[in-house]
Amino acid sequence: MRGLLVAWAIAAALACGADTSEAGQAPQSQAPAADAPGDDATLQVFLRRLEPIILAADVAAFAALESPLGNQEDAIAFANAELAPGATRAVVQERERTTLTLSGIPGNVYGLTLDAFIEYGNRARVATWQLFLRRSGDSWAIMRQQVISSVDNLFRLTLN
Repeated sequence: MRGLLVAWAIAAALACGADTSEAGQAPQSQAPAADAPGDDATLQVFLRRLEPIILAADVAAFAALESPLGNQEDAIAFANAELAPGATRAVVQERERTTLTLSGIPGNVYGLTLDAFIEYGNRARVATWQLFLRRSGDSWAIMRQQVISSVDNLFRLTLN
């Protein structure tokens, strides 16, 4: 899983135009050592903002979270595939955070691996998503998103 994360981070760095001139290598992801002051709190607020968007299956609201450095069409395609109407409860939990260093892109950039638990009455869905986020002022914006895995049609699963 970690190898996939690092490979995806490198691919994202290349796709975002990162400077790869130094020794011909892309920037490496770093351990989540020293988050900028307040990043943890603002990231948690961002994750809480995702939950009502998931509940409402609001594709437009999800696309509005996309950074100008991101791709609106990709965000809309992701939301259409992942956000289904009829959710009765949604919980998003951070599984892993990786600090990314991207040359030419100012601000803090993180790769977040998230677990989304979504109830639809007596059935549920669990999905693991990867979001690349960039700090934009006091909030965060999505640069890229992808589905890592998902399990649908879990019956009689309840979230506490």
